[in-house]
Amino acid sequence: EFSNVFAYNPDIIIIKLGTNDSKPINWNEELFKEDYQSMIDTFRSLPSNPDIFLCLPVPAYQIRWGINDSTITAGVIPTVQSLAEENQLLVIDLYSALADMPELFPDGIHPNEKGAALMAESIAEVLKNRYGTME
Repeated sequence: EFSNVFAYNPDIIIIKLGTNDSKPINWNEELFKEDYQSMIDTFRSLPSNPDIFLCLPVPAYQIRWGINDSTITAGVIPTVQSLAEENQLLVIDLYSALADMPELFPDGIHPNEKGAALMAESIAEVLKNRYGTME
């Protein structure tokens, strides 16, 4: 999917990473930050000069497949916030938007339809605040 970005040349890019990165086998803060920065740099090279938004990942309500909330909150989120600050990018806080809603995560990790809709609404609200209504 990453390569499709170049075909579409979008005006807006929203990046949501970090849940799978929280697995102990995957988590390496330095590499995560370097790879994320490379992605930001690549997207900034697009001719459309897109606005880039970084999302904080949603909570993990169980430890499953190695995915865990403690790494998300203590590692992933601070790293994403740091990248946003260093690159002067806006953050969309999906973590807070879906906090205290374990019922929306049947397996403790993946949101159900209502959870996905809430994520979309949270993103739409940030975009409306940034660009106004697009009617």
